[in-house]
Amino acid sequence: FNIETLNDSQLDPSKRDDVCSEVHLTGRGCAKSNSYIGAFYSKFWKGKHDPNKKASYDAEEFVSVYASTNLREDIAESFANFVFLSRPTSKEIIRCQKLDFFYQYSELVTLRTNLRKNFKAFGLDNDRLIPNQQPSKSKGKNRVSQPSFMGMKQKCSHSNTP
Repeated sequence: FNIETLNDSQLDPSKRDDVCSEVHLTGRGCAKSNSYIGAFYSKFWKGKHDPNKKASYDAEEFVSVYASTNLREDIAESFANFVFLSRPTSKEIIRCQKLDFFYQYSELVTLRTNLRKNFKAFGLDNDRLIPNQQPSKSKGKNRVSQPSFMGMKQKCSHSNTP
């Protein structure tokens, strides 16, 4: 998802930190007013964390420890979970709100749908391909061990529909 959020349609690389109206990403430029990463920053990071530094990991706030690395990794990890998990029905927990965040953008919902279709076209599905997992030794060569975000899935109360 970094390709989608760190390109010229989302960031202005010519602007310096001191002239950014919203958020400056070190080495990348300023988030544009209509950018995904700018909206994500405003909703989940502004006034709480420096977007360019590691935040203290909180399981209620981040989808993974790696997501707390910085704003860029948080949005990327949250997007990966958005793709692989069904929509959360519970939105009290911040990390669940982060997954729900992407549903406000029809183009991202379409991208998610297309990615999931392509996984299935290659014979893969959510219980056979989960990001950042090692293959399990049981039940076939493409199986993976329990994903790290299964606890999140239970806490967020995901719907049964994809």
